[in-house]
Amino acid sequence: SSRRRHTRYISVTGVQTCALPIYLAAGQPDIAVARANEAGSQLRSMIAKNPKVDFLNRSAALAFAVAGESLAAAHRDAEAKQAFNEAAAVTERLQNTKGSPLSNTVSAEFAFDRIANYWKSRGDRAQARQWYERSMKIWDARPEKTKAVEARRKQAEQRVHEL
Repeated sequence: SSRRRHTRYISVTGVQTCALPIYLAAGQPDIAVARANEAGSQLRSMIAKNPKVDFLNRSAALAFAVAGESLAAAHRDAEAKQAFNEAAAVTERLQNTKGSPLSNTVSAEFAFDRIANYWKSRGDRAQARQWYERSMKIWDARPEKTKAVEARRKQAEQRVHEL
C-alpha cells in the first residue's frame, strides 16, 4: 500500500517534471516554474518521511535538476542554484548507498550534467568542468565493465575534455 501510494505520487511528480521542457519550449517558463515547485514540494515531503528510499531520491534528483533548468530559463538564477544544490545533495545520498545500483548513477549523471550545462551557459567554464568531472568520477567508480558502462564513462570523459 505504501509503495503503491509512493508510486502514484512519483507518477504525478514525474509527469509534472517531464512536462517542464515542453512549457519551456512553448515560451512559458512561469508555468514550468510553478510545476517544478509543486513537484519539488511533494518530493521533499515524501523524502522527509522515507529518506532512504532510492526511487524517491532518484525522482527528486531528476526533478530538482529539471526545476533548476526551468528556473534558469525564467531568469531566476538564485532559485535555479538552490534547485541545483538540492539535486546535488540528493545525488550525494544516492551515491553513498552501499552497492549503489546503476540507476542511481544514471540519475546522478543527469543531475550533474544539468548543473554543468547551467554553469557553461553562464560562461563559468571552471564550475562547468567541476560538475562534468563529477559525472566522470561516478562512472569511474562503477565496478561493472560492460560495454554500456564503458560507453557512458567515455562520454563523461569527452564532456570534460571538450571544455
